[in-house]
Amino acid sequence: MAGWEGGDGDREVRTLNPSQTNPRLRYEFDRGSGYETEIRLTTALSALIPEDELLHSDHRFFQIVHLLTEYCWVAVHHCLCDLTEALDRGDTIAAGRLLVRCADTAALTVECLRVMANSLSQVSFLRMRDNLAGAASGLASPGSRNVRRAAHAVWAAFESAAADAGATPADLVEGTAPDTAATPRIAQLADVMVGLQRFDTQVLEWKQVHLNLVWQMLGGQPRAADEEDEGAPGRPRSMRGRSISDLERLAVRPLFPKLWLQNTAVYRAMSAVAPEEEAA
Repeated sequence: MAGWEGGDGDREVRTLNPSQTNPRLRYEFDRGSGYETEIRLTTALSALIPEDELLHSDHRFFQIVHLLTEYCWVAVHHCLCDLTEALDRGDTIAAGRLLVRCADTAALTVECLRVMANSLSQVSFLRMRDNLAGAASGLASPGSRNVRRAAHAVWAAFESAAADAGATPADLVEGTAPDTAATPRIAQLADVMVGLQRFDTQVLEWKQVHLNLVWQMLGGQPRAADEEDEGAPGRPRSMRGRSISDLERLAVRPLFPKLWLQNTAVYRAMSAVAPEEEAA
C-alpha cells in the first residue's frame, strides 16, 4: 500500500512512491483537505497499484488510462439514467443537454485510447501483458457493457416520447431540416434524435480507435495479410483466448441500430430515381 510519513502537525501524509529518495519527487496525498474528502480522492488514489508491485515501467500508466476510461463510462451511464427520466417526463430540453454531456464524456474515452496508442510501444505492451492476470481482457469491461444495456432503456423512452407526440420517424427527420414546419415539440424531439446519433457516433469512434490499438499491439489487421499469413495457426487472441474477430464484429455494432436504419431509408428515399427517368 502507499507509504506514510509525517505531515503538517500531527497528521500523517500518504505517498504513492515512498521509496523515492528525493522528497520533491514524492507524490503526497491524504492531507485531510475538504477537496480530497469531498471527491473521495484518497480512496481513488488508494486503488493504484503500489509502486513496488508494478510489473513494468508502463504498468501505472496502463492502469490509470483504463481507470479513467471506466470512470468515464460510469459518468455516461449515470447521464443515460438521467436522460431516460427526462424523456419519460417529456422534458426534451433537458434530454438534449444531457446528450451533449454523454457525447462529450464518451469523447474522453477516445482521448484515453489515443494517449495510449501514441506513447505505448508494442514491445512494452507485450512484455507487460505476459505478467498481467490471465483474464484481464478489455472485453470484460463493466463500463461499456452497462452503457450498452442502458442504451436499450434510453431508446425505449425515446420511442415512447415520439409516440406520445404523434411523431413518426419521417416526421423527426423532417424536423431536422433548416426550413422545417414541424411543431416545437417535434422539432425538439428531432434534436434529441440527432443527439442520440452523435452520442452513438462517439461510442463507435471509441470502438474503432480501440480496434486499431489492438491491431497496433497484437497485429492481425485483416487487410494487411500477405502470403506468409496464409499458413499461420490463427489470428491474435485476447487474454481470455477469444479471437480479435469478436472485437471487429463489436466495433461496428451501434447502440441505436434503428437510427442508422433510418439513415439508410432516408438516403434511399431522397436518392431514388424519378419514375419518368426510370422509364426513359
